[in-house]
Amino acid sequence: MNKITLILFSFLVWTVSLFPDFDLPFPKGRIQKKVPEISFQELRDVEVGTPEVSKKNAGDPSSRKSEIKTPITQFKSPSLNSKAEPNTSAKIEVGTQQKEENSMRNKTSESVQNVTSPNFSRGIYISQRTLKKTKEFQELRRKSKEHGVNLFVIDVQPAPPSKRVLEDLIAEGFYPVARVVNFDGGLPTEKPSNQRITSIHKSIRAACESGFPEIQLDYIRYADNLQLKLTYETRYKNISGIIKDIRNETLKCDHLPYIGADIFGRIPFNQNDSIGQKVEVFAQVVDVLYPMLYPSHFYGMPARIKDPYQTVYDGTLLTIKRSLKTTRVIPYIQGFNMSIGKSGLKLSDYIKAQVKASYDSGGHGFVVWNAWNDYESTFQALKDYDNETKKD
Repeated sequence: MNKITLILFSFLVWTVSLFPDFDLPFPKGRIQKKVPEISFQELRDVEVGTPEVSKKNAGDPSSRKSEIKTPITQFKSPSLNSKAEPNTSAKIEVGTQQKEENSMRNKTSESVQNVTSPNFSRGIYISQRTLKKTKEFQELRRKSKEHGVNLFVIDVQPAPPSKRVLEDLIAEGFYPVARVVNFDGGLPTEKPSNQRITSIHKSIRAACESGFPEIQLDYIRYADNLQLKLTYETRYKNISGIIKDIRNETLKCDHLPYIGADIFGRIPFNQNDSIGQKVEVFAQVVDVLYPMLYPSHFYGMPARIKDPYQTVYDGTLLTIKRSLKTTRVIPYIQGFNMSIGKSGLKLSDYIKAQVKASYDSGGHGFVVWNAWNDYESTFQALKDYDNETKKD
């Protein structure tokens, strides 16, 4: 039995590593403690992705699965009918140094390899494995250009691509974004170690030196099942403080990059969340928000999984409403097969529905995630979408 448990645990760890900041549900099997909260907005009665009643499987202590007795399919959220101004009480003062940084960015942003972000980003994720396979990467670039892809999110750890590679990508019409993993699996302690912060800052500087015009922060959050007696306010301040320190680090770069952050797909729907992410707070310290709206990750909510269009549409629009007017909102969408059978759609149509939602919701683009960089279904989805919209 011990061997079986070990094998199952190893498989789960390996599987989770294939996804960007895998969007686990709110901790199950325990009652959320009442803690003092920031008075941002009225709290939701129930958090998205949280089963109202659940119990863990008795047979396998390492299993993340749970038996959901009463799935939640209804939730309270701000109205989707009009764009709302962000609650000013949510604002974190960035300070004089941040204002100076923004002023410097206005003067230098166009000089970052003379590249600016696309008006509407059609992006895909590029792993280190793909980068190292020259012929495979060349072919992926060719197909991407053919199908209107204009943004690459590129892993830069342990090492970023060279300046020459970045220059070639920009010359080919791609906007490169550096993906930096901060706390793999989420921050497990109240504050990160100095060693980890040093490592993150090193990756940030390396991305700058390669010429990336934007840096995207992934796993910038607390661990999902963390048993720390911290208020929401403390969690938000700690995580946003780490982001502000990263922004300060970019002041050492020759050209100031934009800063983006990945947030769980449930965050736009939840008024407060224990992982330390909140739309209103993050919008104060980053330029771009990337809500990870993979429909398959809305656990216990079959309606969300079955309807990829509505899930991405709602999540994107809510993020826009809760952000600043200057915040760019680019959802990550699902480019893999997990749970798509429940929709009755093939993968290319599942992706196409999410692409359409990204356009219709007023977002600034989308990024398709596929851990294996298998984008044949994505390219088919883009081709079909473009053909259908041309007819309209």
